Amino acid sequence: MYGTNILATSFGRIQATRHTRRVAINALRCVGSLHVNSIHRLVGNNRAISDIPSKKLVHSVNGEWANQFPWEKLLKRCGRDEELEDVSKLLTHLADKRTLDASVGNLITLCEYLARNEYYDPVHNILSDNLDKLLPNRDRSAKEHFVLSGLHKLFDAVLSVYKNKNEWKQVHRMIHLLHERSIDPNLRIFRVFLVACARSNRKEHVHKTIQYLYANKFVNSLDDAETMKTLTACCQALLLIGQSDRVIQLLGHLIEGLPSSKYDAASRNSDLLWIRLKSMIRSRDTIRLNLLVQACIREDQEKQVLKTLTWMHGSKQAAPNCFTFEVILQFLLRRKQWIKVLTIYDQAHHLESESGGKTILINLASLTAALTAWKSLDQRRQLEPAYRQNAVSIWNRLVKYDISKSEEHQVLQLFDCLWRYGCREEAAKFFVQAVFSTFGSIWRRRNWIRQLSSGAIEVDLHGFSCGAAQSAVLFVLHDLERERPMMEELKITRIGRNWQPDIRVITGVGRHNRRNYMHAELRTRITTILNEVSPNLKPSQCNTNSGVLLLTSQNLRRWMEER
Repeated sequence: MYGTNILATSFGRIQATRHTRRVAINALRCVGSLHVNSIHRLVGNNRAISDIPSKKLVHSVNGEWANQFPWEKLLKRCGRDEELEDVSKLLTHLADKRTLDASVGNLITLCEYLARNEYYDPVHNILSDNLDKLLPNRDRSAKEHFVLSGLHKLFDAVLSVYKNKNEWKQVHRMIHLLHERSIDPNLRIFRVFLVACARSNRKEHVHKTIQYLYANKFVNSLDDAETMKTLTACCQALLLIGQSDRVIQLLGHLIEGLPSSKYDAASRNSDLLWIRLKSMIRSRDTIRLNLLVQACIREDQEKQVLKTLTWMHGSKQAAPNCFTFEVILQFLLRRKQWIKVLTIYDQAHHLESESGGKTILINLASLTAALTAWKSLDQRRQLEPAYRQNAVSIWNRLVKYDISKSEEHQVLQLFDCLWRYGCREEAAKFFVQAVFSTFGSIWRRRNWIRQLSSGAIEVDLHGFSCGAAQSAVLFVLHDLERERPMMEELKITRIGRNWQPDIRVITGVGRHNRRNYMHAELRTRITTILNEVSPNLKPSQCNTNSGVLLLTSQNLRRWMEER
């Protein structure tokens, strides 16, 4: 059932390198016109320019010297096991040479590499030096030269990395850098800054940025797509910092008959900003209505949520998408509205059928919600005949679903659902599928199975939900059972006597338990599973760490021999 034995490779010592060789080689290929301070700060060299031994500088790198530079030799050295030490040596060498010319494309590759690996100061220096080099005049023509020189592409590329890493401080430095050069930042930079600040719970920054945008950037034009995108980002930021009422105030008028926000009745001067912003938002699209749905969910307004979904069904420009059905089904699931969950799931399934499979509206989270509603009604004997037929289609679709396309939290929810209703075999099959998919590589990077220097095998269940952790333990036991023939061959040898090591299962002590602080629910469940195994594995608690369960080699050997 479990396929290939993964523990043969997983139990070895996995040495995770910080950066891949390919990224290092790409960085070497694109080293360009870097300021000497940028290079020294990158390699950890704090020497000032005056401290560098004075040499006769090589003539311009644009000439023959650039062609004679030993790139291939250095790339081969970096392709071996030296890793980033050679990168530091190369950059130190370039610092002594003072300069290398590079195209904007090469600078983009280098800056993306540095930003992904959190070398933020060198990236800032590179951006600043290139602005000084290509835009010496700080006047009104600076923005035009900024675009013509191609530097806007470099800033956009670095901004994308900061967006993925949620680095609001670095985005703020970028905005300040452009303002110093009399360059007006585009709205995309402010959108990224808004959302990044909101995710970091910087409420004051969010409000000040919205006020600045309204006073200096927003144009009261419904045809301005960038302005509408930025207004949508403002609503997203407000939602992230917990001000869902403001979102309802700004977007609630898009749905006819939707009750207004409590802020609409206020007439204070402080609310004039929001009233004017509300007047600018008139067009509807799926993203804005999804934000409205999320805001209504935060305010626990079930009628408004369902009314918005009904309106979206009849709209072409703001039709519901996969995310719409996911958040609504999860909301109704928390309210234990089982019939409504199955009804809305049927609506999504019907819309998918009408599109001929071109539009995907049901993801793994929606399938898990429908499965939970079906199992809950089935246990209570309240499942209507009309839904019994759909229950089979839900299960068949879930079995064929490719979980590698899903997010990790959706997969963990599925394991919890399957274990809650006793579907252990199905959970085991899905866990094998997850191990050999994208999630398997993510979990392996966490080193959740490793062999210690003492020879003991350690299974770290941090980051797993209860259902996924139980599936992981069964997965490990099954793979150990597959090793039984090898143990039989080694049993008569001296090596075989000590072949089976101890197993340490890290469950934690319940410090992050949302319901009961320091209540180790996962430890209790894992202990129950191990006690149900025949013969009993007799797990014991570690004397020095209450969050670790021990399976001794004697109990494991006896268990494998009697299986």
